[in-house]
Amino acid sequence: MLNAIPHPWIRFGATSLDCVLVNLCLTAAEAVYGGPLFPRLSALLQSLPSQWLQRLGSTADTVVSFLLVAVLEAVLLCTLGTTPGKALMGLTLRRADGGKLTPAQSAARAAGKFVYGNGLGIFLISAIAQIRSFTRCQDGEPLRWEADHSYTMAERPKWVRLATYLIAAAVIGIPLFYLRSLAGGGA
Repeated sequence: MLNAIPHPWIRFGATSLDCVLVNLCLTAAEAVYGGPLFPRLSALLQSLPSQWLQRLGSTADTVVSFLLVAVLEAVLLCTLGTTPGKALMGLTLRRADGGKLTPAQSAARAAGKFVYGNGLGIFLISAIAQIRSFTRCQDGEPLRWEADHSYTMAERPKWVRLATYLIAAAVIGIPLFYLRSLAGGGA
């Protein structure tokens, strides 16, 4: 087991940038497609009583988003050793021998992170899983999905990381907000 980097906010920032980027791509695809990417799921959710619609619709979107992030992260980690969010925050992942993760390691990591770190994207379970992961990370304990690899982190002042995160979030988030408002999704 390799050492964990006890910087949960940096790691959370990197993951959140990846999630926002995926949501931007999904929203842009829906705008180009002219409607929901999953019309049957959307029709099913619209047939439910309105009190359930918002809750289930947002849960379904969250699960799809988490799954897509997990798949893309697995592919990027075994090919590049990082993701766009991790690269912006100065993080890369490596095996003990210094090499990139294998496809199997990358897939196992993504699956473990989705299950144990994101609680399958289910609202309350996800919150509990993320708090638990945050606490373990802050204490320098390796997380369940990090058995055979560790992060390397570029040396950057805190203000540079914060500025990078805020600029990237704005550059990605503003078009996302705009596309959603055009689609009638609101803020």
